[in-house]
Amino acid sequence: MPHYTQIFARTNRPTQVLAALKGLDVYVFPHSPAGVVICEKTSEALDVRISIQVSKSISWNLGEGIAVLAIAGNDDISFWFGLFDGGKARFEHNRLTGPCGFAEKPARPVDIDVLCTYFGASASREEIYRLLTGPRSMRPVDLHAGLAHSLGLPSWSPGVGYSRITAGTVPPEAATPERPPRSLRELRPAVELSNDSGRSDSLARFRRACEDCWDR
Repeated sequence: MPHYTQIFARTNRPTQVLAALKGLDVYVFPHSPAGVVICEKTSEALDVRISIQVSKSISWNLGEGIAVLAIAGNDDISFWFGLFDGGKARFEHNRLTGPCGFAEKPARPVDIDVLCTYFGASASREEIYRLLTGPRSMRPVDLHAGLAHSLGLPSWSPGVGYSRITAGTVPPEAATPERPPRSLRELRPAVELSNDSGRSDSLARFRRACEDCWDR
């Protein structure tokens, strides 16, 4: 499994995240009851600080009270996992080594308590602690799978990143990721096309909702 990064926004509405992605080169998967999976291009550089910067920006744009998870897995046994709220880091677990220059920072029980408060009673603190402090031989994708199960994230999400999407190797159960408009300028031609083609009112309402996101 090659290096990959992934961002997960715990949003309630399908269009809620769109304004927070303005100007980013991303793929977005269809919204699930838990939230939305986002794969951003520049985050897949070897320096995880880029992933942190992008995740903080998305989190700040979404505002307080919405959890934004960021995951980075290397092609060996290295793994980084963070949570942001309102643009601020609330949780970090780091066992990613190499060119990033970070010191290892395994999560403590008190840190895991903070993480689980964002996911309610369904999150298993004991299981998450065992996953994050277990043997270093566990592959990042397997660790990600355990976290997805414990936190209620989409079961197909472990190992999925921007490069895997462009390579066409996304799991079929994930459905088709799409590129949201990166600016209002990109969105307007789509609005005009939908109006001219006589397509359903529901599509027009969706386009207007997207436009409203950027007008806020």
